Amino acid sequence: MTPIFITLPKRLTYNSLYEIIRKFNFIFKIKDRGKPGYVLDLSKVLEVDIVGMLILYKFIEFAAENKCFELPTILYEDDSPIHNHIEVYGFEELINTHIRNDARSNTVLNNLSIRNPTGFFIAPQALIRNNAQTKKKFDIEFKNELDKLYGHNATTFIESILICAVEISSNFYNHAIDDTKSIILARGSKNFIEIACADTAKGLINTLKQLEKYNNIKDLSLMKKAFEPEVTSKPSSNHMGYGLWLIKEIIRKYDGILDVYSSEMNFSIKHGREKIKKSPNWNGSIIYLKLPVVLSGIDIGDILRARRTKKETSLKINFS
Repeated sequence: MTPIFITLPKRLTYNSLYEIIRKFNFIFKIKDRGKPGYVLDLSKVLEVDIVGMLILYKFIEFAAENKCFELPTILYEDDSPIHNHIEVYGFEELINTHIRNDARSNTVLNNLSIRNPTGFFIAPQALIRNNAQTKKKFDIEFKNELDKLYGHNATTFIESILICAVEISSNFYNHAIDDTKSIILARGSKNFIEIACADTAKGLINTLKQLEKYNNIKDLSLMKKAFEPEVTSKPSSNHMGYGLWLIKEIIRKYDGILDVYSSEMNFSIKHGREKIKKSPNWNGSIIYLKLPVVLSGIDIGDILRARRTKKETSLKINFS
């Protein structure tokens, strides 16, 4: 049988995210198919960032757990850039358990811990619904790493990062009912902070569609609505539905980057411009954000107060 090569771009990075999803999304159509002869060729990959690493891992995990291939091969050299990134980002043992069909994969997933190589931190953590400690562990350890990296004079900036991270982890932890394998990664330096999270669950759009008031809204409009205030897919909880909206407003204030993929839709903010467009399908959700380091920070209270004032103004009725 002639091998079927899955050849990836040279850069598994944010700037190639659209192409990475397009290369990988066929996996959702071959669940339980046991396709023979496939080779995942990583030998030409030269650069990987946290979102590229995360999508690569989710592809391998989904393929292994859903028996998509029969005896697949992964092609790369031990001294290659991709091998180095897999090791640095803390995924080597986890990926190897899937390649070997090792039953310890869940144990390894539970034991993911914050790493801090070469002067910046990387935080691979699982958000497992049947183990609330995984989210609590991430929240605590992430704050500790931020305090060490940016110091006590950056309290307001650290608060902005923590709100983004906690809202992202809460969305994945609470929404991914049919997937216990959401993973969140963060990377920080003196110049920027990145956060990425991904799963292969129902996804943002399909979760909202389960509610009667949203189920007839077209995907493009629903993706836009998901980032409006007071929109939530957890109506029976005390969740106020400000999470994605607040992340969006923080990104705007810091002039950062936000990219969200769910189903066949992509929501992004870059240089203050908001875009919503069709994208290659991803069964689940992918969130990536990047903030420049602004140690003075931005007061989140100002964002919420501005929202409250706008809401109160809109409720006034002029009887004259």
